Formats: sequence, C-alpha cells, structure tokens
Amino acid sequence: MLSTLPTGVALTPLRNPIRTLLWCKALSYSLKRWEKLMLYTSVGKLEIDNNLVENSLRPIAIGRKNYLFAGSHQAAQRAAMIYSLLGSCKLKGVEPFE
Repeated sequence: MLSTLPTGVALTPLRNPIRTLLWCKALSYSLKRWEKLMLYTSVGKLEIDNNLVENSLRPIAIGRKNYLFAGSHQAAQRAAMIYSLLGSCKLKGVEPFE
C-alpha cells in the first residue's frame, strides 16, 4: 500500500488559508522523506519517536534546573553537577553510594 508515492490526492483548496498552508507543508514534508518513510515502514522494529529517551532524561534536567536556586551561584553549580552525576549513574545502572 505504501510502496509507491500516493496517487489521486485531491489538492482542492481548503476554505481556511492557514489550514491550506499547514496541509501543504505537511504534504511537502512527507513527500520529501518518502524513501525514508518506506524504509521505516518496511523494517517494523524501529520506534516512531524517542519518548522513552526523553522521558528518562527529563527528571535529570528538571532537577538540575531546580537546584539553580540553592542559595548562591557556586552552591547552585555544585548541586547541578552532583545531580547530573547521580542522574547519569541511575541511567547507567551504577549505584553511586556503594
């Protein structure tokens, strides 16, 4: 079904010019990357997004930002570095306190 470029797509103008522009941009984006899309659909074991990675890194980034309010600039920098180190240990499965 997806092995060839789509045919018969009606390019009828939409009533809202902003929607028309967004629709045309989306279509253009897809057509420019059609070969890669076909490769993605044929492999089947690739993830469609990187949410797992982003969700695992988010607590580290949020904690690092929160520790910027640690009383002084130097204390905030130290706290952010320690939090990053502990978060990296957690991601790698290393127990830093043993």
